[in-house]
Amino acid sequence: MAGAVLESLLLWAVSKYTEAQRAAAITAQKLENLDAAHPEAWGLGKYIPVAQHLEAISSSTAQQARLAQNFRNLIHPGRQIRLQMKCDRGTARSALAAVDLTIRDLEARFAAIS
Repeated sequence: MAGAVLESLLLWAVSKYTEAQRAAAITAQKLENLDAAHPEAWGLGKYIPVAQHLEAISSSTAQQARLAQNFRNLIHPGRQIRLQMKCDRGTARSALAAVDLTIRDLEARFAAIS
């Protein structure tokens, strides 16, 4: 669930920027086939680098968000077996940390421009 919250927060954040700003971030991050006009069609793996490039989130928050993304993928049993990883209380707390850090960064970023 934390991964879904994280994705929603980052969608909200990147939507606050203009299409031109998102397009520049997409180009800078070398993200192919990503429509700057429709961020609602992206996934968490695209929101993170774009939000970081736009300075909506810090690099340390982006790093924690990438960890949360990896842990979120452990809901697939085959992936869990292949990677010999499991989703447990520790990975859940790590994902919650990504949400908390994202909220902190977004509050600071968007309070400054309000």
